[in-house]
Amino acid sequence: MEPWKLLLDEQISQIIGETKVDLLKDNCDRTECNIGNFFADAAVYAFTKLTPYDNAYWSQASIALINTGAIRVPLTRGNLSYGHLSTMSPFESKMTAFSLPGLELLNALEFSLNEIDVDAGKATSSIFLQVSGLKITYNITQPFGRRVQNVKVLCQNCEVPTYLPLDVEETYRIITSDFIAEGGGGFTMFRDHGQDLQKEMTDLEAVCDYVKDNTPIITGLDKRITIIY
Repeated sequence: MEPWKLLLDEQISQIIGETKVDLLKDNCDRTECNIGNFFADAAVYAFTKLTPYDNAYWSQASIALINTGAIRVPLTRGNLSYGHLSTMSPFESKMTAFSLPGLELLNALEFSLNEIDVDAGKATSSIFLQVSGLKITYNITQPFGRRVQNVKVLCQNCEVPTYLPLDVEETYRIITSDFIAEGGGGFTMFRDHGQDLQKEMTDLEAVCDYVKDNTPIITGLDKRITIIY
């Protein structure tokens, strides 16, 4: 076997950590899913690790948005190898933080439901966003533009992180992939209104680091997203 193939096989089989729960993606295109929570938490964790202790903020960004299309496969309970994690997130997009007006964050959440049409029997969206640092209530029976019923945001500039009502006049620091941050998937509000872009690690690097530091993974569902039908 070629030496490069041996090295590649060794990297793929390297155990990064383990998960005690199945991380599932079957319903990530319609509601909260625990693999989405896991992925989004890894993004916030990565930027939190970049924040000095003497910084006024506990994290460089407290909100992460992960597009459903970035999650390719579920992760079953057991060991998590580099190969497992790279298959879940194969694109190696750069995790990007940027500042965004609260109104545009609200618009992005509304847009993520754009493909859902209850009357037509369509209850899924390929651009549905999984989140960290947000608690959202959607009513998908309402017309487009009025489906976001309530949003609470995990404060960034606070001694003790807590959830506060979204303020459309406030500016929030958001993390997502560079693809989405630059308007991909139709999220043009990020491209047009995002400021102070900060590109850091790849999403795969963020996930691997999170697993290594937080193993075993026990991510569940904690009502980040509530859907009213």
